[in-house]
Amino acid sequence: MIAFAVRKSLLLLALFLTASALLFVASRLALGDGVLLAQKAPDPERAAEIEAALGLHQPWPVQYVSYLSNFLSGQWGASLLNQRSVADEVKNRLPATLELSLSALVIGLLIGVGTTLLAEAAPWRWARRLPEALGALGLTVPIFWLGLVFIILGAAWLGWFPVSGRFDFILERPTGTGFLVIDSLAAGDWEALGSALHHLALPAFCLSFFPAAVVSGLLRARMREPRWQRLIIALRAKGLSPTSIWLRHGLRLLGAPLIIALGTSFGLLLGGSVLTETVFAWPGMGRYLVGAVLDRDVFIIQYALLLVMFLIFVVVWLAEMLAVALNPRLAQMEGDGSAR
Repeated sequence: MIAFAVRKSLLLLALFLTASALLFVASRLALGDGVLLAQKAPDPERAAEIEAALGLHQPWPVQYVSYLSNFLSGQWGASLLNQRSVADEVKNRLPATLELSLSALVIGLLIGVGTTLLAEAAPWRWARRLPEALGALGLTVPIFWLGLVFIILGAAWLGWFPVSGRFDFILERPTGTGFLVIDSLAAGDWEALGSALHHLALPAFCLSFFPAAVVSGLLRARMREPRWQRLIIALRAKGLSPTSIWLRHGLRLLGAPLIIALGTSFGLLLGGSVLTETVFAWPGMGRYLVGAVLDRDVFIIQYALLLVMFLIFVVVWLAEMLAVALNPRLAQMEGDGSAR
């Protein structure tokens, strides 16, 4: 377990450093005249002074080392356009994206597991087609198209959900962690909780189709393995019902690969939240980064995007560790170079 953790940590660290270097180079190449364009009255001499103050005149290797050092110390600079602190903006926006992504992950897990168990345990033929339909919907249909459909049906036609935003402006917003659902529960403000859930429901449900399809596809593939089929036959011979087989034995045995799939899906959810946040006008990191890329705001691009990448690597590492804790054979198999 320790050897596996060290090996996985070194691998993810190498990948993170590589990704951060590529991000640094891409942001520098895309910057162009970003400092000049950020001024209301463009002045090349003033732009040169700003670049010198920011250290942009130094060699790229020196800038890269300074870039990583500033990231670790939290000194992320300010926006070139409005001079707002990048760290403060990220602090205000990151909880919104995490709340949306984690909610979508939980909803997707429930939908994926429920659909698969229904297809395997129910005697109805139409239930067996549900995982296929879910896979087609979650893996092939663009998120922004689903978002527009949900807005038309749920907000414009039925009027059940708000079109955009995260909270009702007429209510007093709870403070604390930045996660409105948690803050509302902690404050005992049920009206605020209802508003937060009301705004969260539609974008989270839209974003949940991808993890639901991943979970359902993984479970169905594992359930069709010969050893799993033999186990089902043995459990049925003991008189266990289909529901007992799947709930008591299936999810426990399939927990490790399921956790790894969810950890990997979390990173893709953060990427997919960019489109979801744009469609639903969700005030999170996605819209913030899109605006920064369009405006060539180099510090937002560098530090905010690097933070998202760092979170993805951390979640993947935690998922791997938890999966190995549930099934220690995974570490031994990877150390032996065998594929699971």
